[in-house]
Amino acid sequence: PPRKPRCVGFRFKGRMTQGGVIPISLGLRPKESGFSMIDHTSLGVRSYQKAIAFYSACLAPLGYELQRDTGEEAAFGTPEAWGFFLYPALEPLPIVGERNHVAFRAPSRAAVEAFHEAAKSKGASSKRAPGGRPDIGPDYYGAVLIDPDGHTIEAVHWSKAS
Repeated sequence: PPRKPRCVGFRFKGRMTQGGVIPISLGLRPKESGFSMIDHTSLGVRSYQKAIAFYSACLAPLGYELQRDTGEEAAFGTPEAWGFFLYPALEPLPIVGERNHVAFRAPSRAAVEAFHEAAKSKGASSKRAPGGRPDIGPDYYGAVLIDPDGHTIEAVHWSKAS
């Protein structure tokens, strides 16, 4: 797939905690700047086909689809940009890291809500229902869930409350 441009001029403000950096504000949000700090990410999964079905369902409301499935790698995104991958992981290696999560960009608040419902319908447990988080920022609207493999996932939309 095509590569996105390098991230330049991305400013991050946060505060350190024992668990890492907690975002307070972002100088240039990827949507506004056209840049994204992370090129792609991947997760190991125990049940590869079940994970593909899960992520196909919950990423659809966000505008992302399965782009390729080789049986050893599932690539999700848009035809122009693949940014999320699944790989089968064998026991006994751990697949979930403490305090790790993947946040997917959502085009609207309604898409965050649809992501949340689709993920729950496919076996995810809700960690935080869709809503705002003034402690994160006035423009934040998101939802956080735990997928069937135990990964923490989030859908987030940044915009003024409507």
